[in-house]
Formats: sequence, structure tokens, C-alpha cells
Amino acid sequence: MQTVQKIILLIMSVFLCACNVQREEEPAEKIVVSPGFVEPAAESPQKTENRIVVVFGYGYTDSPFYENTLSLLETHFGLDKDDGLILPLAFPRDFNYEGVSGRISSLPDIIQGKKIKALIVLGAPEGAHRSLAVIQDRSLTDPSYSFPVLSLFPQDDVLGIEAGSHAVIDFAPFGSGQAMGEEAGLQHLDLIPSILLLAIKKAPEFPQTASSVQIQSFIKSMLGSSWQTELSIDPETSLRSKNHFLISLIEQDLIDEPLVSGLSLISGN
Repeated sequence: MQTVQKIILLIMSVFLCACNVQREEEPAEKIVVSPGFVEPAAESPQKTENRIVVVFGYGYTDSPFYENTLSLLETHFGLDKDDGLILPLAFPRDFNYEGVSGRISSLPDIIQGKKIKALIVLGAPEGAHRSLAVIQDRSLTDPSYSFPVLSLFPQDDVLGIEAGSHAVIDFAPFGSGQAMGEEAGLQHLDLIPSILLLAIKKAPEFPQTASSVQIQSFIKSMLGSSWQTELSIDPETSLRSKNHFLISLIEQDLIDEPLVSGLSLISGN
């Protein structure tokens, strides 16, 4: 009887050791992001009356980047044309209002009457800050214009964009706190789709009346642990912005390909 018990104990010990080894060898859950990356959706996007407006500025409407990104947004969230969440507007071709075409100033009128949950401007073109100012003014009397505005890698007047946005995000040279210039986002197109997806996922939750510390904390939670953020400093005045942040990938995540650990948040809309 004792011999049988010893054999059973031995078999159980071997089984437990094997399980522990298997757990230790499982890799950390991180998703490699590449220019053509498209993660299949867990389920079909649901129809909704709500919209998140995504404005694509200069440099971000060129194929294949635009077509691939649009396909990614359609897969995960659905597009306006199918009663999905995303209303994409490519500048200047989609900016047509009452016979006037190609003007960013028509943005407030194009989105009028829609249930907007957030506005994300990617590569804000010249003059975009005036449109954001109009939206900001209308929000004082019209609640339908009271939604979070996030500007990613703007090419417009920096101070104007900061004033009209709840948060502004630019790339910093990885490992440095200095701004990369107005077209920094175009130098990292392979990273933009994943950043955009993460921004869409979190944008409606943005705290519109928030301190600089709270905004930075929100951006960190939005992008995930592979990114670091720091306040932008005006090179001429040395003043720190309240809502303008520079982001860069943590160096250990740059060894092979860009990694965005927070991308797993996208599954399940």
C-alpha cells in the first residue's frame, strides 16, 4: 500500500513541475505593431447613433496608410456610412459644406447635429485651431459641442491648437525631451494606427476639466506601459504647457520592432 502511495505522489510531483515550467516559459502578452498591422475584431462592431470624429490632415490621407488605417477603424469600431462609431474626415476632400469645399473652417458645421462623443484631429492642418476655437465657443451655449478634443501630431499653430484642444500629443526624439517639429508624426507612420486606436478607445472618457497631472495620467493609461510621456516646453519662452505632451517609446521596446502593450485593450468595444 505504501508503495502505491509513493508512486502516486511521484506522478503528482512530476505533473506539478511540468505545469510550473510551462507557465514560466509563456511569453509576456505584447503585440508587435507594423505598418500593415490589422488585428481581427472579436465581434462585428455594433450600430450606434454616437460618433467619434477622426480628422486626417496632410500626409495622413495618402494610400496605403489612409486605406489601411480606415480598414482598421472599420474592423474595430465601424464607420459612419454603416451607422458605426467612426466618422472619418480626410482633409481637404471630405470638407464640403453648402457648396464650399476644401476648407477646414467647415468642420464645426459638418459635425453639427451629430451625437459626437469625441473629436480626434490627426495632423491638424493650417487653420485648424480656428475651427477648434469655434467648436469651443459653441460648446458654451450648445451641449452637443461639448466633447473631448484630442490633437495628435498637429501641423498647425501650436499655441492655437493647445488652446482649442483638451490634450495635444507629439512625438519626442526617443530618449530626449525635445520636440521633433511639426511633421514628426509623418516620420513614424508605422506607430500611428495603434496610437489612434488606443486614443479612440479612451477619448470619450477624457476628463475635460483636468489638471496637467491628471491629463498626463490619462495619456499614460491610454497608451500603455511601453510609452513614456512628458510635458512639452516652449523652446522660445521655456514655459511648460498644461495640456501638450511629448511621447516616446521606452528604449527597451525599441530593440526589434515597436511594441504597444496597451493595444490589447482594443478587443471588445
